[in-house]
Amino acid sequence: MTQAPETVALVDALRASVSGQAMPLHVGQLRLQVESALGPERARQLRREVHQVMVAAEEHLPSRLTQVRPLTTATLSRLASELATTRSWALPTAERTTRIWAAALGFEHLAEVEWPAYVPAQRPSASIDSLEIGRTAPPPAPASPERAVAWPTTSKRLAKNHPTASGGEVPRGVAPAYSGMPLPVYLGLLVALTMVLVVALFLLPPFASVVLPLLAFGLATALTRAAGQGALLATAAGLEYVAYTGLVGRPAAEPSRVAPWSDITVDVGTFSTITFAGHAHQLSPLARAFAEAAAQQAEQP
Repeated sequence: MTQAPETVALVDALRASVSGQAMPLHVGQLRLQVESALGPERARQLRREVHQVMVAAEEHLPSRLTQVRPLTTATLSRLASELATTRSWALPTAERTTRIWAAALGFEHLAEVEWPAYVPAQRPSASIDSLEIGRTAPPPAPASPERAVAWPTTSKRLAKNHPTASGGEVPRGVAPAYSGMPLPVYLGLLVALTMVLVVALFLLPPFASVVLPLLAFGLATALTRAAGQGALLATAAGLEYVAYTGLVGRPAAEPSRVAPWSDITVDVGTFSTITFAGHAHQLSPLARAFAEAAAQQAEQP
């Protein structure tokens, strides 16, 4: 199976970055080295693939690849399937990530061929011969059912900007979020700026009608940047925060922040706060339903 050109570039950068490093890898340092080897433009283009490779490193995929002897296509298929299950990825995404790591670690001959489909082994059912005569086997303990989480409908704009999360899956929900200055302060300053602009347009000379909007736009952009505007994406595995650029509401080139549900704390209120990866992500009152769904999901065992 021939690797795509962009995948080859990532394999080369990853191979150069892990050369001589001991296992397990330091993921944060590895990301910086890979992005440096790719260069700013290519790193931005491959932001999703780089993130997926780093997530696989967090799941100790490189260590497992180097420890298995002999490494076979069947083993690679199994590892890809386990990665897909652990991270709630689509199987093609997990397989591509596993192939990238295999090639970077020197197993190109295995990364470039077809792999057999992995079929998990079925646990044998208990037969009557395995039970003691005259004794009744105790019934299995009932599993506690997982409560279904009802995520609010994502707006068309957010759905268009975020068709998939960095792991390749379709988000269950997307909401605007802010990770900078307190959200009430940001909204209050925007309202005050708007009022000042409207009053000034009526009182100042005509030439101000050209200068003031430009000045107001610059101030609004600076405020939005200080507020840390972005979006929260909910997946089966956890939450992902994607930062935005300016007022245009488009994802920035910087890496997104991702955390599993077990590491997420939700404080639902008028201005809800969702904390993970060392950052507090604020939601407006309009996104309260998203915060309530996130709180319910984070409480699931």
